[in-house]
Amino acid sequence: MSEITAYIMMFLLVAFILEPLFRAPRQMYLNMPHTPSVMNEWLYQKRVAAEIIGDLDFDHQTGKLSDSDYRALKDSQEQVVSELDEKIRRNTTTQSDEMSKKLMADIEKAKKQLAQQLILVCPQCGHRMTRDAKFCSQCGAKLN
Repeated sequence: MSEITAYIMMFLLVAFILEPLFRAPRQMYLNMPHTPSVMNEWLYQKRVAAEIIGDLDFDHQTGKLSDSDYRALKDSQEQVVSELDEKIRRNTTTQSDEMSKKLMADIEKAKKQLAQQLILVCPQCGHRMTRDAKFCSQCGAKLN
């Protein structure tokens, strides 16, 4: 009986250890908004690709890579860098557009609030002032 328990425990342990290998790969960031962590990931990937290009240059100069291998590998890494640049540019532009729209909405809101506050006009001099004013700040006339 103890042998069966030991085999079951061993099987469960092996299954637990190997489970990640048989799990379907996750598609990270799918339909996920481009948060700063995603932007950091793209910047990290770009930095890694640039380092790989530097390593390829060194290996080519020292004769470890043939011209054809060097060109193929470097082109693939340059493609990765350009795709990441495009993602970063699109995301930055989208964020800038969203920030600009929000800023313009805030400006319009502030203008409306200011317009509501500045609705009193002095009957004598035409000076505009806040709604709670009792006297004109320009000519001193009493307001109703």
